[in-house]
Amino acid sequence: MDVTGTIVGFRAPSYAQGMTVAGYHLHFISSEHTQGGHVLDFTLAEGRVLVDQDTDIHLEMPTSPLFLGTPVSGDHVADQIEAAENASRQS
Repeated sequence: MDVTGTIVGFRAPSYAQGMTVAGYHLHFISSEHTQGGHVLDFTLAEGRVLVDQDTDIHLEMPTSPLFLGTPVSGDHVADQIEAAENASRQS
């Protein structure tokens, strides 16, 4: 499918897995704002690339009881991220 739009994303090192998605994490929005989502693969016919090499990250965590009571240790976090990424590949 040929569509024009904008891809934006970031690359995080493997040790950041769990806090974010390790590797490249890209999102797309069409020029008409009618299509968008995770980018898993694409072929670029033409475009412009802008790179920002920030090395800092600012992260604000929720303080709600639901968030604070959710377990975040162990391999299940990586498993949940993997499942979510695989689910978007299949849709």
